[in-house]
Amino acid sequence: MVEGELFDKLCAIAQNIRKNPEPFGGIQLVVTGDFFQLPPVTKGSQVKFAFEADMWKACIKHTFNLTKVFRQSDQSTSGLVYS
Repeated sequence: MVEGELFDKLCAIAQNIRKNPEPFGGIQLVVTGDFFQLPPVTKGSQVKFAFEADMWKACIKHTFNLTKVFRQSDQSTSGLVYS
């Protein structure tokens, strides 16, 4: 839910603090999320997703798109408690 402009700002802050021009100052990122669920949190009406950030392509080298849904097809209820 990180907004695109915030992603860019965090990158710049990390570069400045670490005095390293590499994306996020050389900090390794592990980014997870589902862009089909909730939009980013923003004060304005213009929504900019993290993947639309200027630094996204420089920071994210590998992207994995999971397409098979498992939870919804699991008919097992073992271990679940309903109230």
